[in-house]
Amino acid sequence: MSFEISNVGSRFESSASEGYTIKFPSTTKDNGSPSHDLMGDCNRVFALIDDERYIAAQQLYASIEERMKAHSSRFQSPSKNGLLRRRKNRKLVDTENEKFKSVEDFLTGRRDELENLQEKASIFKRAKETLRESDDWILSQNMFGVTTYYRHEADESLSIKMEGVLDNAPIFEQIAVLREIDLYQDWAPFCSSSVVIKQLDKLDSIGWMVIGAPQLGLSRDSIFRAIGCDNMVEDGSVIICAQGLQDRPDTEPFAEPFLATGVDNLKYPEVPTGLGSGRMTIRNFSALITFHSATCFETKLVANVNPNLPLPQYVIDFVMRKMCGVLLSKLQTAAKKASKDPVRCAHARKVRQEKEFYNSWLLPKFEAYCETMKWEMPKVNALHLTDRQLEEEFEYNEQKKNKYFRNSLYGRK
Repeated sequence: MSFEISNVGSRFESSASEGYTIKFPSTTKDNGSPSHDLMGDCNRVFALIDDERYIAAQQLYASIEERMKAHSSRFQSPSKNGLLRRRKNRKLVDTENEKFKSVEDFLTGRRDELENLQEKASIFKRAKETLRESDDWILSQNMFGVTTYYRHEADESLSIKMEGVLDNAPIFEQIAVLREIDLYQDWAPFCSSSVVIKQLDKLDSIGWMVIGAPQLGLSRDSIFRAIGCDNMVEDGSVIICAQGLQDRPDTEPFAEPFLATGVDNLKYPEVPTGLGSGRMTIRNFSALITFHSATCFETKLVANVNPNLPLPQYVIDFVMRKMCGVLLSKLQTAAKKASKDPVRCAHARKVRQEKEFYNSWLLPKFEAYCETMKWEMPKVNALHLTDRQLEEEFEYNEQKKNKYFRNSLYGRK
């Protein structure tokens, strides 16, 4: 995919091809509790990782490590080992040692995956703690059922916090709106361009977007990495964390260094240099979506962003608070549109295009959770078009093809 970057005058090639596999979720009924089968628990850890359940996977892995340490202490002590060999059949002891050695070898062979697990789980745990803090926040406004707070940090940067309970909103479509970075330009306030640079995993993306105020002649782009964690079985929530990339001096550290690791080899847009343009710094972004029913959920969001604008700080603070105040309302509107207009809505069409992810992975998760909670799962209209809607979709696609052909013929964008 290629696109033009506003105020840069160059073209950038996106490499958002998938380099990961999507399997049917196998842990929707797994509460992550340790079992008596140590090797079975090891396999469960990696199944939980595949299902993006990092906190549950890390907790189960921690219990495995504890059992491994207990075994090592028990069987490597000469006095205790001698006592055991007198009291037990030697063959049983050797069998036990072989079992733990097999587990140790298995885990050693997948050390890199486990290190990534520890890093991601730590990020999500810290995000949950931050989102649940209630200290030092100053009330800014209450709009569309969303309450916005702000506070100035020690480095004089501005943090924004938003909380709101959204009712009569489709939860499945809500996740689709959040995941599809390409479509942020269709609903996010003041966002004029957006694209996925690289989809690293099912819930791990590197994106780029431009936010601007044309009437003021100002625009800012941003590059960021966003990751997600399914925590529904544990507490009915989904966690999203993000951090900017290529947006600060080398002397300024990242709050979460892991999110900036291993992604230097990608091709990124250059920093805009046009009049009134530049790049904002996303120091951190965390969101917690907690489901109260199949159509009602609470969203908490905390972000620390420096727009790097040559304006008085009080003006920046005012604009940021007002802009963020409508964000959740716009998000809800986009999700409802995906449900009400499954033929033409870009998000609904994306759900059908990426059916392997949405139909074979995400939908079974929500169906299983609704079944556990005894909720009726709302029908995902994007995946259940009627015969008439299928005809409308065909006609709509033909119109888009013809329009694209005409524009290409006459050199229009």
